[in-house]
Amino acid sequence: MSKTPITAESLRGFGDPADFTRGLLRYLRAHKELLKKPAHARLYEETLEFQLAFLAENYEWDISDAAGSRKLLEFIVDVQNEQGDERPPIPSDEAVTAYLEHRRKIWGELKIES
Repeated sequence: MSKTPITAESLRGFGDPADFTRGLLRYLRAHKELLKKPAHARLYEETLEFQLAFLAENYEWDISDAAGSRKLLEFIVDVQNEQGDERPPIPSDEAVTAYLEHRRKIWGELKIES
């Protein structure tokens, strides 16, 4: 599996890159059963990496402790879900499916898993 990081360019048409990827993390954390599927697990990892890089670049997060940074971001996203925060919005099932299809094309996988 080649590395294909999410970029702002690859998010064109899906809204604000930071908000969409944070919302996508919220969606995937709320639907952890999806992470058993390889494509969803890959999407989760790429989204998490994008968010961590965004936070380091724009908010001076120290991501030198990768595991700690990851756990902190996951904790924050879980709290947002538990609190019912409206920002950033959680994308619809259809938006997640469309973005997963978009990523699969980038990965060279054209078939959507059910």
